[in-house]
Amino acid sequence: VVICPRQGRLAFAPDSPEWFAWLATQSSFRFVGRQGRFTAHHEVLRVPNGAWRAHRHIRNHSYTLRLGPTHDLTSTVLEQAATALQAHLK
Repeated sequence: VVICPRQGRLAFAPDSPEWFAWLATQSSFRFVGRQGRFTAHHEVLRVPNGAWRAHRHIRNHSYTLRLGPTHDLTSTVLEQAATALQAHLK
């Protein structure tokens, strides 16, 4: 399910062409997965070709993971990043 704060529930599924088109218009989004959550930011100015990064603040420490370019942001990549960031709680 894709929920946009401005538009509500969107009528497309992750990993669809509509998903990647929507991502290309965003500067950030929040991901809540099965194993964890994070905020993703599109770093257009600092990173060539605008790579995405996942951010999570846990116990007064900030953690960041590189996600890659927009066309790589599949649900599998997002779930793996959420799991990796969640591991910092243990």
